[in-house]
Amino acid sequence: MDKDTKLPIPRQIYLSIPIGPVIQLLHASLESALEMAYGERVILDIQKQIDLNGGLFSEYSDFFQGSDFIKAVKDNILKPNDTILMFSIDGAQLYRHKESDCWIGIWIILNLHSDHHYRKVRVIPAIVIPGPKPPKHLDSFLFPSFHHASALMNEGLMV
Repeated sequence: MDKDTKLPIPRQIYLSIPIGPVIQLLHASLESALEMAYGERVILDIQKQIDLNGGLFSEYSDFFQGSDFIKAVKDNILKPNDTILMFSIDGAQLYRHKESDCWIGIWIILNLHSDHHYRKVRVIPAIVIPGPKPPKHLDSFLFPSFHHASALMNEGLMV
């Protein structure tokens, strides 16, 4: 604790960027809204494939044809207008010959066509945790990002 203010001193401070405003911006312009509609078209197509042949596909081209995704569509967990996110985190060495200097978490928006969702402009930074060592309690750093995504769903933006 700080002697003057009696407030706890954080062990580490990090940057967290909420995903909600990014999703809203992607729906705001016509061009990016059409890109986001790709996921909707695929989910509708999967629903047709489920009705026609139980969800068997002649071609597997992306994660959309994976068994977990098909089950989520079949069980009506995923709906055509839902935003589908993937979160990834890893250490990043910022300088040569050093341990990892920071940990970076990113959001990948999977509603976009597979040619687009890994493009640099569409990979959304979520958190940056300073190093040099990996965080001991990673969940405490991830919590704000996932809590924000959960709050979005409670407000009607399905993620």
